[in-house]
Formats: sequence, C-alpha cells, structure tokens
Amino acid sequence: MISQISDASLPIVFLIIACAVTFGALHFRHRARAFRHAERMAAIEKGIELPPEPVQSTLGTKAHLLGGLIWLFVGMGISIFFLSLRVSEQDNHLFAVATLGLIPMGVGIACLIVYRLESRTQPPAGVTSR
Repeated sequence: MISQISDASLPIVFLIIACAVTFGALHFRHRARAFRHAERMAAIEKGIELPPEPVQSTLGTKAHLLGGLIWLFVGMGISIFFLSLRVSEQDNHLFAVATLGLIPMGVGIACLIVYRLESRTQPPAGVTSR
C-alpha cells in the first residue's frame, strides 16, 4: 500500500519541484531587470551618464550551430543508450523508448538547417559590399 502511494506521488513531486524551479528563475530574472531599470531611472533623474548595458552573447548564427549539435548528439545518445539496453535485456519494449531520442535529434537537425540557411544569406566576415 505504501509503495503504491509513493509510486503515485513521484510524478506529483517532480511537477511541484519543476514549477518551483521555474518560478524561482523567473522571479530572480524579474528582480534583476527591475534593479537595472531602477538604476537607469536614478541615473537619468540625476543627469548622470547611463551605465552601459550588459554585454549580450556574440555567438550570432553560430548559436544555432552549437545548439543544433548539442540537441543532435543528446538525441543520438538517448537512442543509443536505450537500443543497447534493448540488446542486453532482450526487451522489445525498449525499442519504443529508444525512439524518444528522435525528438531532440529532430530539434537539432532543425537548428542545423536554420544555421545553414542563415549562413547562406549573410556575406562572409571581412567582405564589404560596395
């Protein structure tokens, strides 16, 4: 009886923890933005030069390449893990679980396609147009 209750409560506990982490992340991001806004407003009111904005990531289109490769290899790792587990355990149900790796692989392939298309439309670095 107790094991059934603990088995049923595991997804609920996981969901509560995931919601708490998400709420915490959003809360602290909002506080950081509110602080930055208050700082800038105080500087404007006093006539002081505004502090520079935080530096954003300079990856540009390479962010799609990096993200695509990460998602692709995570998906491949998931699939390979469950396929090897299927072979060692001789359980055909694990083949269906191994197909879950296709989801991150699809996201990775989509990111790589976006990277490829964006790199075709942008001129190479160092080339100036007249």
